[in-house]
Amino acid sequence: MSKYGIDYVRIRLELDRRVLSDYPIRTPEDAVMFLSEQMKDLDREVLAVVDLAPDGRPVNMTMASVGTLKAAIVEPRELYKAAILCNADSILLAHNHPSGTLEASSHDVETTNRMIECGRILGIPLVDHVIIAGYTGMYRSLREDHLCDFEQVDLSMAAEERSRYMAR
Repeated sequence: MSKYGIDYVRIRLELDRRVLSDYPIRTPEDAVMFLSEQMKDLDREVLAVVDLAPDGRPVNMTMASVGTLKAAIVEPRELYKAAILCNADSILLAHNHPSGTLEASSHDVETTNRMIECGRILGIPLVDHVIIAGYTGMYRSLREDHLCDFEQVDLSMAAEERSRYMAR
């Protein structure tokens, strides 16, 4: 036995506030609809992580990084922390460009590829990274634009299933 004791710790998620979403995120449009209200008026770059259940429903959302007008610092441990704690099936990244531009920077692409690799290792795939252009409601999906090496994940949903969720 060591003469130095170790601390017994408990790690848990703590609810900050509730954002309502009754339907799954299956497309970039779904993600933007879910996130734009939270991100449209921000005056600096903020990176959000949405943890998803197996059916695509958001389990929770974390504002993982608050940056400057042009950049946000991203670390894998910050992005995947809540996903691990809540047993997320997958995650979705989104960040805003307060300037309104939709261009994905080389840093955006590099960071996304790094997070895709981390997700592969952890078994929690990154399904997309969406850039929201300020308050315009316009977006860019790095998955749709084939800018990153995303895993093949079925994000589709049958039309009748979607209409059932939308009718709620």
